[in-house]
Formats: sequence, C-alpha cells, structure tokens
Amino acid sequence: MGDDRRAWTASVLADPEKWGFHSFRVQDTLKIAPGDDGNLPVNTEGSTMTCREASVFRIRDGIRLVAR
Repeated sequence: MGDDRRAWTASVLADPEKWGFHSFRVQDTLKIAPGDDGNLPVNTEGSTMTCREASVFRIRDGIRLVAR
C-alpha cells in the first residue's frame, strides 16, 4: 500500500512516527498561517481553498491531525 493510500484510509494514524509524521491534539482553536510563499491550501469537507492569511478554526469535536 502506498504512503498516500495510508493517509487516505487513516491507517497512518496507527503509527504516524513510522511514516515521518507527528501526531497532536487541538483542544479549542487551531490557527494556521501560510509559509514563505504566501499561500496555504486548506481542505474543508473535500473542498480546497487557497488562503493568503492565517486561518482560525474552532474545534467543536475531536479532530485527529498529522503533520510532516
């Protein structure tokens, strides 16, 4: 199974460090900002938007996140 397929099926969450990811939990709000290139693709419910400034998300339930 390819690495992209493991991310799609969420099986990468069983051992994220094995694949070079870091797992973390957001309790209340999450603020993400674009890097040096000034664009940040954000996928929300299957629709991707390109953000040029920081985006703030309020957590209403649990979300499992991984970052590389």
